[in-house]
Amino acid sequence: MTPDVDARPLALEKNNIIYEALRSQLDRKRAEGPEAALRHVERMSEFALHHHPGRFADGAVEDVAFRIGRSLDEAPAGTSALDARIRGDARPKMLHVANRVHALGGHTRIICKCIATDAASVHVLVLTDQHDAIPSFLSEIVERAGGQIIVLATQDTMVERARQLRSIARVCDRVFIVTYPQDPIPVVAFAADDLPPVALSNHAQFSFGLGSTVADLVVNHVPYHLEAVTRPFRSARHAEMLLCFPGLAPFDPPDKAAAKRALGFSDDDVVLLAMAFPSYWVPNQEYDFFRTARRILELDPRVHILMVGPDPGDPNVLRRVPDSPRFQVRGPSAEPAAFFQAADAALESFPVPSPGSLGEAVAYGGAYPIPKYGRGESILCFDLPVVSTFVKRARDENAYVAQLKRFLAAVPEHRRRASEIREALIAFDRAGPARLQAMYARLEAIGHQPREIPAAFCSRAADSQ
Repeated sequence: MTPDVDARPLALEKNNIIYEALRSQLDRKRAEGPEAALRHVERMSEFALHHHPGRFADGAVEDVAFRIGRSLDEAPAGTSALDARIRGDARPKMLHVANRVHALGGHTRIICKCIATDAASVHVLVLTDQHDAIPSFLSEIVERAGGQIIVLATQDTMVERARQLRSIARVCDRVFIVTYPQDPIPVVAFAADDLPPVALSNHAQFSFGLGSTVADLVVNHVPYHLEAVTRPFRSARHAEMLLCFPGLAPFDPPDKAAAKRALGFSDDDVVLLAMAFPSYWVPNQEYDFFRTARRILELDPRVHILMVGPDPGDPNVLRRVPDSPRFQVRGPSAEPAAFFQAADAALESFPVPSPGSLGEAVAYGGAYPIPKYGRGESILCFDLPVVSTFVKRARDENAYVAQLKRFLAAVPEHRRRASEIREALIAFDRAGPARLQAMYARLEAIGHQPREIPAAFCSRAADSQ
């Protein structure tokens, strides 16, 4: 019998070879002009985002965009881009930057949360590469806050959009970048010295990303990633935690029985919610949620697993889904409240975790959280604020199934414990505005000091693999 071979080191080496081949083309692209160089930086970063090359930041790539920004023709302060009511507002002007926003996913909700909980500032959101309609919940939050959304023309060059962004930044007091990790436009825009201080959200915490050259403060949302990834591998000038709960809805008491009936379940059914982007469920050598789900379904005929996120018609999903009517795939949902409220327990996704979905299921639905299993913390297996105080993760798949078995044997007791966790999360959320203001105070004290970062080499540490 052939022993199992760990494929992760081989995949890392393959990714590194391709990444270095792309990096070797940079000089040729620079000779073609700034726009060609930025397109290649974006392409490289996109590859590194999805095929980890053993680097989380790399000056050999990002510094190319940074130098373009240092030589960028200066633009006057973009006062004319701001509405008169924004210009006349005496509050500090907070500039939020993203390339795109969507109805699904966490980074748009981070932006919303920062706007909705900061009445002390007037907010301007600049979108540098928006192709789809802006989600209505974001537009409504900005409107209620008296802010403004500026959408840059996507037909303009990256260089021109960076120039426009810099111009707008000159009339603002602070900047918070919450953009895709492969976006080079903020690097070009904020490479100048005489700009407001810049915070960068590390919301794609497991991945390669641009922005360290211009970020005065790299903001982390998970403690593990601050200490194990950002500080050693992202060349951060300064780094800080901003623990935040991304949910936007009011914390109304859930009516679990009514929510179950609305989704076609009976009061006696035990609903386990599994919610995340489709790519988060793709099995690897250690984790296979679909395999584990089969074991869970065998524990109790009352169990129903409700998977939200993947397309039920996707053949990659269909060939893995357990052949059981008690495993349902409902597709993506921009309004998941009904699923949260119907859930008795929320299963954190694996191999890739989705902590936001888990937390919202607890806070909005009173679901009992079941974290991803794993031996200790790692880049893809980390403790969650508040939740980890109440619930410890199982060490392996067998212990995880045993954890579910204990839950099923005492569902009413676990509902009471879920209620306690829910109240703790609500209290945590109420303290969020104070944490945000503390982060802004530190950012203002630091000031803006953009600089080049060193070239990075492939790290073969366990987290990279």
